[in-house]
Amino acid sequence: MFELLGRADSKDINAGRLKRIHRASGIVYFAIYIFVAYFCLRYIVASRVELSPRGNAHALLALAVPLLFLLKLSFVRFYKKFYARAVPIGMTMAVLTLAMVSTSGGYYLFVTGFGKDETFDRIYEYRMRGSEVPGGDQVSKAGEGAGGE
Repeated sequence: MFELLGRADSKDINAGRLKRIHRASGIVYFAIYIFVAYFCLRYIVASRVELSPRGNAHALLALAVPLLFLLKLSFVRFYKKFYARAVPIGMTMAVLTLAMVSTSGGYYLFVTGFGKDETFDRIYEYRMRGSEVPGGDQVSKAGEGAGGE
C-alpha cells in the first residue's frame, strides 16, 4: 500500500491488484494471529500462574492488535471519511506485532540459547499430561497443584 499511497509517480501501478494482495495478506495475518492466540491462551490456562510484567505487556499488546484491526477495517469499509487514518493504524499494528513477537519469541530464544534448551518444553508437556513435574509436585491437567490451590 505504500507503493499506491506514497509514490508521486504511481501511474504504472495496478491499484486493484495491490488492494487484493493487501486484503489477502490481512486475512492471512488475522488467521495466523487467531491460531497463535489459541495456543497462548491454552498455555496461560494450563500454567495457572500470574503473568510476569513481560507477560502482561505482551498480553496488552496482543489485545490492542485485534482492536486496531477491527478499527482499520471499519474505516476502510464503512467510515470512508476516516480512510486516511487507516495507514497509520496499519503501521501501528506492524510495530505492535513486532513488539509482541520480540517480548515473547525473542525472550524465549534468548533464555533457551536459541531453542537448544528443552527444559521449558518438558515442563509444559508434563503439565499438559497431568504428570509429576521433576523436582516439583503433582500437577493436574488444569494446572492445579497437589495442594488444591
